[in-house]
Amino acid sequence: MDPASPRVLLTTVVGSFHARLLEEGDDPRINEQIARFDRAQISTLDSFCVQVVRNSPQYFGVRADFSLGEEQTSRADEETALAFVLDHSDDPALLSFIDVNGFEAVWKDLFASLGSGYLHLAERRDFDSVYRRQIEELERIVSESLAALGRLGRSILALDGTAAKALADAQAVLRAAPELDGLPGEERFDELAAAVEAIKLSKRVGRASSPEVEVYKELAAEHDLLRERLASAALTLASRTTMKRLFELCGEYQELLHTKKRLSGALSFQDVVEMAVRLLSDNHALRRFYKRRYRYLMIDEFQDNNDLQKRLLYLLAEREDSESDEPPGVERIDKDKLFFVGDEKQSIYRFRGADVAVFHGLKLELEASGGRAITLATNYRSSPLLIEFYNRFSGRVFGTPTGEFEAGFELLWAGLPAGEASSIRLFHKPYDGPPAPGEAHGDDAEAYYIARFIKRSVERGSILIREGGETRAAAWEDFALLMRTTSNQIRYERIFRRLGIPYATQSMRTLFLEAPLNDIYCAPQLAAYPDDRGAYAALLRSPFVNLADRSVVRVLLEGGEPFDSLPDGIDPDEARKLTAAGELYRYLRANVDLVPISTIVDDLWYRYGYRYTILRDSSYHPYLEYYDYFRQLAVQADREGQSVVQFLDLFRPNLGKYEKLSALAVVRDQAAGGQMLTVHKPKEL
Repeated sequence: MDPASPRVLLTTVVGSFHARLLEEGDDPRINEQIARFDRAQISTLDSFCVQVVRNSPQYFGVRADFSLGEEQTSRADEETALAFVLDHSDDPALLSFIDVNGFEAVWKDLFASLGSGYLHLAERRDFDSVYRRQIEELERIVSESLAALGRLGRSILALDGTAAKALADAQAVLRAAPELDGLPGEERFDELAAAVEAIKLSKRVGRASSPEVEVYKELAAEHDLLRERLASAALTLASRTTMKRLFELCGEYQELLHTKKRLSGALSFQDVVEMAVRLLSDNHALRRFYKRRYRYLMIDEFQDNNDLQKRLLYLLAEREDSESDEPPGVERIDKDKLFFVGDEKQSIYRFRGADVAVFHGLKLELEASGGRAITLATNYRSSPLLIEFYNRFSGRVFGTPTGEFEAGFELLWAGLPAGEASSIRLFHKPYDGPPAPGEAHGDDAEAYYIARFIKRSVERGSILIREGGETRAAAWEDFALLMRTTSNQIRYERIFRRLGIPYATQSMRTLFLEAPLNDIYCAPQLAAYPDDRGAYAALLRSPFVNLADRSVVRVLLEGGEPFDSLPDGIDPDEARKLTAAGELYRYLRANVDLVPISTIVDDLWYRYGYRYTILRDSSYHPYLEYYDYFRQLAVQADREGQSVVQFLDLFRPNLGKYEKLSALAVVRDQAAGGQMLTVHKPKEL
């Protein structure tokens, strides 16, 4: 072993780790480790996996100079998916699926999402087997649901029909129902679905009240759920020929996608993690090298990892005298090699595949094999009163976990001395269903009540703050609004502005998740890049054009310059839409580099009618605020002398993502005021 080689691998460790060691400088062993600290390798699991794959990229047919980037691979997946759908647009099964689900859903939600989330280079998916498993599962659902419906029907028929008219009517429906048990065996699934749909039992019993009625209500509700489940499974089985062809298309798409990835060398982080696990599993010599290279593995924030990353760590922690083609279990790892740190209550990356159940399982596995779990229950950051409130409140919120994916509650202890007296006020918002006519939505009412509380507290000086040995009234900047997510942030901002409360936002993240910005973005994007077929497809489906799905396919298959010609035989209404959209496109092409960006945004919003599309449906009205954000960014870009291309480059990486864009922090730039941020950002207070 090279004495200069690292003996410790630390992943996602905070930057102050070394400083904390220095604070313990009186301990001889710690001093010894500090002197050798530069020999430890500190990296994320993703970057470590890149290092592993660089050893043998040819194992997967990938070029040695492969590149990484989620934005790059995501765009490539969308482009490949679009080309694939268009190339197979004459396939009856695919056309049928597009008719039911829509062109964009098939393009993005099926093929593009399949590529980015499931089809990675380390493994070739067997879609024929997937299809067979799906059919077996659907047949099981049909069989079990039929049996359960029969039992429920017999239970309802056994009740006293005089207890309520709805019960008597239900019994009549059940007696008149056709025999269903023989239909699956004859593969008459269309008939089965139609027959099941017809067996509807009323749950409206009026004022009738008796034990029989209460039993019937429960049985009828269960019957309704089972009926819907059975009908859905039967309809799917009825279209099994189409379903089989769709799975075959998924297999063909997989081959195309893998070929393009190998040729381009553009990989996602998920590609690389799976490839690293596959390499370490198959290549015993490489695994042996890394096992000997690291004596200890320390992993921080493990609650945000998943089973694949756990398998990677077990491969690295496997005993040196153990080698097998089977992935190592806990019985084959070095007993003192792994050190995990995590808090299940802080798991916030479910959308990236994080799985708290893996964290729970790991803890149980290690403890069962002689490992030790250490609870860090003393909090040195928060005031004792806050800790006391947390213990009383969270104990009820978390309760006793009922599944491996749920976080449990553990008491915290205060490590700080008691400070100034403080209080906690709870605002209760009951759930009473949809608002009555003339009433505000519950979320709007909540935003108004909290904003009014803040305004009155500042104007009346009713909240006092101890600072520098003196007491003063709370000011605007002393308030912070912590939200679980930013989904309702726009409601708070509207009320804060209406009441004259100054505030600052950490980011306007939802801007990139919603349709308005994506729709407005695709028009200048196509004008700047006429060959961008993804932008062309998005514009055709947007409210600016609003073509039907089959018309979108026909237009894209025409090729050539966007809006250059009309496909033969296209519906007259669709032709009028295309002609009008062509005027928009030609205007943008002629002016995209001549007029200010803010003018283009204004024209798309007002002159070409996007605003009126939103006004037509009251449920879309919250999106009206998004124009203010987008336009202010356009004005800022104009002031900085940016071109449209530079402006589009700012947004492209964030479209469809829940990401922070630092430039948006100035959108609502005001005097000192309160802060709006999610509960994940309190360290910035």
